[in-house]
Amino acid sequence: MNLIIWIFVALVGLFVFWQAEQVDCSTSPGGTAACPARRVVVATPVLIRNESWEWEEIAVGEINGVVVPERAASSLVFGTYDDYWTPTLTDVETVEAAIAAEQGQLDHMRQYAGFVENGERKVFVNGFCDALGIDWTSAPVLVDDGGECFFTAIYNIDQDELETFRFNGPG
Repeated sequence: MNLIIWIFVALVGLFVFWQAEQVDCSTSPGGTAACPARRVVVATPVLIRNESWEWEEIAVGEINGVVVPERAASSLVFGTYDDYWTPTLTDVETVEAAIAAEQGQLDHMRQYAGFVENGERKVFVNGFCDALGIDWTSAPVLVDDGGECFFTAIYNIDQDELETFRFNGPG
């Protein structure tokens, strides 16, 4: 089993690349003239043992998103966690209600992945107003900085609370 994990890590490492990308910020919140460079990470899905990496497209009101399946969640949620799971539409609706209650309505596209930390189920939310040319319905959109065009949130399903919400830094 450890050999399979090492092979998986090696394959994913081969398909991940960093690139600097300058994005037209005239459409970003605030329309700032100075647009910081963003370092973009693109993780290309890799098929392991013929398992599907299909991400389920969903809509919650006006919000468009995708649910990342359990077997691909680690491509979006970085860290050492107990396990991963696939959030349901009901889970996503609960998460979105909590985000709206704290932040108001945000027009960002979303990616949702489930993970288990200290025995509690949590949903990681990756929000972005610009997918930077990435097919966000099948690959993570990961950036450093980028300001309010990008945010992350963690919702604890078992405790029914929004644990963290933060917009990215300005650059």
